[in-house]
Amino acid sequence: SLLNDRRWEDHYSLTLGLSTALVETQYCNGKYDETEGIVSELASHAKSFHHKFRAYSALIKSLGAQGRVQEAIDTGFNCLKELGEPFPSRVNRRIIVADLIKTKVMLLGKNDET
Repeated sequence: SLLNDRRWEDHYSLTLGLSTALVETQYCNGKYDETEGIVSELASHAKSFHHKFRAYSALIKSLGAQGRVQEAIDTGFNCLKELGEPFPSRVNRRIIVADLIKTKVMLLGKNDET
């Protein structure tokens, strides 16, 4: 068959596209239990976070639809971490003020046009 055990090595783009579509379809059809396994396989073979994004998005929605809100949040935070935007697990006033100052510094000299 076309998509054999070496499908990720031999047919990466096709397998990625089909796997992503399958995750989204399973989510839309309410087959939430199947989405996690497909996402796990896809994530282990994907060459970049960009290739995982749509699958993770469907997984987060699937977890939320199942009432597994904390897992959905944790998955979202893990995605942010993979994108280079780690989110602290515990937030206090010091962290908030420090990030606010960093943001203000980044915005210095900017306006709506720049």
